[in-house]
Amino acid sequence: MLSPQYFEGSVEIGAPATLAYALWSDCENFPNFMRGVVAVRRVDERHLHWRAEMWGESLEWDAEIVEDIPDTRISWRTISGAAASGTVRFEVLDADRVRVVHELRLPAENADSDSAEIGARITEDLERFKAFVESRRAS
Repeated sequence: MLSPQYFEGSVEIGAPATLAYALWSDCENFPNFMRGVVAVRRVDERHLHWRAEMWGESLEWDAEIVEDIPDTRISWRTISGAAASGTVRFEVLDADRVRVVHELRLPAENADSDSAEIGARITEDLERFKAFVESRRAS
């Protein structure tokens, strides 16, 4: 049996954890910083429906939030589409800085895309999230 693939990226943001958490937890913001994401709709308190254009394909899937600790951590898993799970952590550095860490886990059989590209997407998405959060703080 193949081991699952694990990806992680992090970014320091010049904003309080409460702002970063609030902007990430509003799933309708995802297309603003996640490459390829067309729309994310909250179905109910714990379920999200995603639409994306990735690797030349139109994709849709559903995800379930399995843990949500305000200003600290959000964990999720897919419940339709390709299997995946992940966690986003908000680590307070000081009153005006937070480190956001995004972890993604893919079963080996579902990680058929280039690992380097998946890692690069996480890093790029986090950099865009940093700009998105810091622009909201400046407004």
